[in-house]
Amino acid sequence: MKVLIADKIHEKGIEFLKKNNIEADVKTGLSPEELNSIIGNYHGLIVRSKTQANKELLDNAENLKIIGRAGTGVDNIDIPYATEKGIFVANTPFGNTISAAEHTMAMLLALSRHIPMADNSLKNRQWEKKKFTGNELYGKTIGVIGLGKIGLNVAKRCTAFDMDVIAYDPYVSREITDKFNIRLVELEYLIKNSDFITVHIPLNDKTKDLISEKEFDMMKPNARIINVARGGIINEDALYNALKQGKIAGAAIDVFTSEPAVDNKLIELDNIVVTPHLGASTEEAQEKVALMIAETITAVLNNMSFNNVLNLPIAEIEIPEKIRSYLELAEKIGVLHCQLIKGNINEIEIQTTGELNEFSKIITLYSLLGLFKNTSDYNVNLVNVQNIAKEKGLKIIQSQSQAMVNFKNSITIRIKNTDKEQEIKGTVFGAKYLRIIKINEFRLDFYPEKILLLIKYKDGPGVIGQVGTILGKEEINIDEFRSGRSKNKETALAAVNVNSELTNKVLEKIKNIKEVTSVKQIVF
Repeated sequence: MKVLIADKIHEKGIEFLKKNNIEADVKTGLSPEELNSIIGNYHGLIVRSKTQANKELLDNAENLKIIGRAGTGVDNIDIPYATEKGIFVANTPFGNTISAAEHTMAMLLALSRHIPMADNSLKNRQWEKKKFTGNELYGKTIGVIGLGKIGLNVAKRCTAFDMDVIAYDPYVSREITDKFNIRLVELEYLIKNSDFITVHIPLNDKTKDLISEKEFDMMKPNARIINVARGGIINEDALYNALKQGKIAGAAIDVFTSEPAVDNKLIELDNIVVTPHLGASTEEAQEKVALMIAETITAVLNNMSFNNVLNLPIAEIEIPEKIRSYLELAEKIGVLHCQLIKGNINEIEIQTTGELNEFSKIITLYSLLGLFKNTSDYNVNLVNVQNIAKEKGLKIIQSQSQAMVNFKNSITIRIKNTDKEQEIKGTVFGAKYLRIIKINEFRLDFYPEKILLLIKYKDGPGVIGQVGTILGKEEINIDEFRSGRSKNKETALAAVNVNSELTNKVLEKIKNIKEVTSVKQIVF
């Protein structure tokens, strides 16, 4: 077996491959044309962020079985096309955990004590003690957004500094947070009450610009914000204005929307600490990711295991064709739960009926995949999703029931916390028509696709017409409108499939209808 190492990795990874009888060729800095001309000779490819594993390269990789990314981000790999070509793609999501957590702490201390500014001043032959009076961390409140591996490690270290640690993460159990003396709060509370805020979440459609002008307006004037996660979670224009206008006291930023960020206007400001994406840049982290990707490459090439594989194909699992639509349904129910849940969850129950009972394990994996894929600070896949749930301290229950009279096969997912339960049930009509048939007490019938509005209202005439009028004026087409009533027939829940996302302004208009009690926009 031959592996091409196209970007520089730690020597320990190369040694591991050679010890396991894999021929490892280190050829870094090759042009795309040079790579294309030799890739056909290799069974494995290891890259970092520089080498582009694009369609052209993959078309020339006739013997390639796996691409390994020595790091977390896989933006430089065409995963859908690799999957189509039958090539595994893997990464190393946990190798930089400690390094990123420690870099966050370094940024926190540098920001609170003005260390970079004081260093620069003294090196310019100035002695300005009063100018760089700082603040203690002791007794201050730090808000941690996202308690994945990195966020939790940051929280634990802040506790050691005797800081009051609060956190926002609906997908972690109180058993975990109580263990480390972390107080779970809602996002708005965290924004308003933190002296320091640090983000440790993935960048996706839900988290892009999570911290923007509205959030900066809510912060304390002495608040400071740190981002060692992903550029784009904090809106850079809003951050620039908040720092320039003195809305907040400072910021420490390691990641940017466009890198290298040598021309970013943020670096012009004197109340910000900046570093060039150094979160994972330690000797130890580089050694860990090199070893991890070498171990993964070796295991996959020898058909031993598929840990950290991001595109484990469903075709590799013996699932009948008629069952595969239910896997998609399970994932969609998970996505719906993710966007509806309020508060922190302790327990997830996945119940199957009929023919699905035989496949409850893989259905559970897809359910968890839908629930966590947009909430974790690393890539989530079928291989690691159960471990993610376990790390968050969540209890997973798989239950089976006999087929119902009306629906031979169905999936019900219940999410529970200490005082409430959220239930969503679905089935498939025919061979491929996914339907949600129940949300809590409301029996419905709608398809979980594209953009969905869930509107809860006091049942009565005219509400549907008012919603339709608002959407019509905004030139938003209704694909389907279904509603279900509560048992006492006083409340109804409407599921409205529309052809485009609604702005906050349009959502507010619907919320202002007298009978409407809540509106939630769901993006599948």
